[in-house]
Amino acid sequence: MVSCASIREHIHKTRVVNIGVLVVLVIALSLGVFLHQKQQHAATNLPFPFIASVDTMKESMDTVNNQLTDVQIADDVNLAATLNTTHITVDTFYDYPGYMQRWVNAIRKTGKHVWFRPHFNAWQGQNGAAATMTPTQYENAEQSFILAHASLFQSGDIFDPCPEPEESPYWVRTWGASWSWQNAPNAGTDEYNTFILATTTIADTAFHHVGISGVVTTIHSMTAYFWERPTALYDTTVKQLGVVAVDTYPDNTTTDPTTAAKARTDELAVIESVRQVPIVNAELGYNTASTSIVDDSTQNTVLKAELQAISQLNYVVGMNYWVGAGSSKIDGTRLFNGSSGHWILRPAAYTVAAYYATQVMLTSITPAPNFPNQQSSAIAVTRKIEPTVPRTTGRSMP
Repeated sequence: MVSCASIREHIHKTRVVNIGVLVVLVIALSLGVFLHQKQQHAATNLPFPFIASVDTMKESMDTVNNQLTDVQIADDVNLAATLNTTHITVDTFYDYPGYMQRWVNAIRKTGKHVWFRPHFNAWQGQNGAAATMTPTQYENAEQSFILAHASLFQSGDIFDPCPEPEESPYWVRTWGASWSWQNAPNAGTDEYNTFILATTTIADTAFHHVGISGVVTTIHSMTAYFWERPTALYDTTVKQLGVVAVDTYPDNTTTDPTTAAKARTDELAVIESVRQVPIVNAELGYNTASTSIVDDSTQNTVLKAELQAISQLNYVVGMNYWVGAGSSKIDGTRLFNGSSGHWILRPAAYTVAAYYATQVMLTSITPAPNFPNQQSSAIAVTRKIEPTVPRTTGRSMP
């Protein structure tokens, strides 16, 4: 026999979920996008209509020398999973496969796909390693990693073999500081393009060898500088990839929503006019200016304006919000407030969640965990929703 207390608990949970649905729809309305009026996305070879991701870099990458507990990892991942995501990133260096596996395991438990964004310590010279790795060495190490750690990957995952490959000192050391533009195309840009395509081919071949299919290997995040310049990143390369994956923060110097939205959409329009393939915002976040981090209200207002503008661009087929967890002192883009293991959502997280909901056409809303920790109990109830190359990207930040 069902007790009255159980019935009351069920009614309460139902009300919370229904309120959460209402909040998402209200925010979506303010963004100017409706579930039943969602624009048709541009044709793409991706296996999903829209990629909705949150990046964990500040915890999955930056903690390799002081690794988080499984409870802390789960706290980060579970909160990201409430934001109507299809994917959650794992940015752990290849050099720490055990730690990478723990992050992957936590994401699998949420039912989300993994977006892998790793590189090797020796590629950029991090964590005590010298930056000695060459493209050929990288390719060999990538192949060996996949073959040795096939259990990490599943169909529906995204595997970016080398995010922002231009960050390696190899290019300047080998081809000079002007390699990406002087007399381009040149031998340096030739090798750069060959490397990008080779890392996809190697991944595809390795996954086939271990019997894994359905992993997307054509998303290669780079700064807008390369996507805007066919002399540096060749049209033949982009056509083979079939998708742009841009890491960029053109809104970094403004707090005006209209100005920020225009900067964002103007840049996307330039890239689309040059490449004419679908675009994924592989890193989008506001704001990255660590010397002038904006408050919660400003972040939310600017992001709402930007996402409303982006929602009108049918060639945008995905977004990875950079970042979820982060330091309140240096990571102004973060969607979470608090500290490791004790994160809560900033107001902008609800705007991102609503944007994702309209893009992936989700119809179910799940309460976020630990939400009563919010300062206002009223907000806590009503917001329980599933909710040398010029560059300024998140991966270069401390």
